[in-house]
Amino acid sequence: MKSFRELFNKKDQQSQSKLIMAFLVGILLIILSNTVLKTKTAATHDPPTKTMTATPSLPNAYDGYEERLENKLEQVINKVDGVGNVKVMITLSYGREIVLASDSLVDQSATKEEDSDGGKREVNNLKREDKTVITNNSPLVLKELKPKIEGIVIVAQGGDNIIIKDALIKSAQALFGVEANKIEVLKMK
Repeated sequence: MKSFRELFNKKDQQSQSKLIMAFLVGILLIILSNTVLKTKTAATHDPPTKTMTATPSLPNAYDGYEERLENKLEQVINKVDGVGNVKVMITLSYGREIVLASDSLVDQSATKEEDSDGGKREVNNLKREDKTVITNNSPLVLKELKPKIEGIVIVAQGGDNIIIKDALIKSAQALFGVEANKIEVLKMK
């Protein structure tokens, strides 16, 4: 077996090039295996998530929330006598709100000083530090608030009948707690 000096001797350039090639192939294999492992791990362990800005690791349980509300309201209204075919649109004023658990550390100190001339000075320091509670590598969620409904538009075949229109507005108010001025009922073509 050749010593390290002999491998890098000018006389034995073929061995040098073989060693360099083996080294480069080894580095390439390490890089490729790390990339493949990271991709496989991400694909198999991380479910696709849509998140709010403050909580990147929480999946969005309200994807399609507007559509589900619209479909449910349409199903209910379609069963009302005299309404006919219905199409509903609901808009939300903001997305879901998530309240996370946090630990608070409060450090308070007070210092009173008096100088030789009779002057007094009082210094109060208050330091507060909040940290989000993490369990199983995820923030601990105390509660989730559903998105607030901003407005509802109901387009119905019987939307020109004042009695039907009033009944649709009252039912939307009862179901979603939205003020009457944020609910519009229109006649379908």
